[in-house]
Amino acid sequence: MDGSKIWIAIQSMDGAFVVKLGDHGHNANHQVVVNSNYNKLSIATFQNPAPEAIVYLLKVRAGEKLVLEEPVMFSKMYKGKLSKNLVLVRLKKLAKEKQLNQETNVKPELVEEILA
Repeated sequence: MDGSKIWIAIQSMDGAFVVKLGDHGHNANHQVVVNSNYNKLSIATFQNPAPEAIVYLLKVRAGEKLVLEEPVMFSKMYKGKLSKNLVLVRLKKLAKEKQLNQETNVKPELVEEILA
């Protein structure tokens, strides 16, 4: 999918081995159309440098937003990403709870009150 949310069709090639790299840590939205004439095998792998490795951008394309301002130790960058993800999960959970409470007009009870 490109930046305008339009799916881009990619033609398959016999015997091709496709490796997707360089997505700056973001998941790639994708969809697959099943072709009964060919087998397809997808393997997801995650490769990380050593925790003490210093990571930095080699090149940024014109108009792209920097994902790193300066070189940083990989373990620090990774912990920051995990922390950000946890915050987002908590915010989504709170928003969902609020929505459910508004829809049902029921106040959540403490476990102790339910079991009393």
